[in-house]
Amino acid sequence: MLDQTLLNWLIFTLGAIMSAILHTIWGAVRDLRAEDKAISQKLASIQILVAGDYIRKQEFDRVIDRLFVKLDSIEASLVSKQDKET
Repeated sequence: MLDQTLLNWLIFTLGAIMSAILHTIWGAVRDLRAEDKAISQKLASIQILVAGDYIRKQEFDRVIDRLFVKLDSIEASLVSKQDKET
C-alpha cells in the first residue's frame, strides 16, 4: 500500500510540474500571437504609407518639362557664347 501511495504522489508531482511548464509555454505562445498580430498591423500600415507617397504623373511631367526648358536655355546660352568667341 505504501508503494502505491508513493507512486501516486510521484505521478501527481510530475503532472503538476508538466502542467506548470505547459501553462508557461501556452502563455508565451499567446503573447507571441498578440505581438505578431500587432507587428502585422504595423507592417500593413507602413506598406500603405510607402505605396501612397509616390510622385504623381502630372507632377513628374511638370517637373521634367521645367527641367528641359532650363536645359534648353542653358544650351542656347552656351551656343551664343560659342558664337561670340569665334
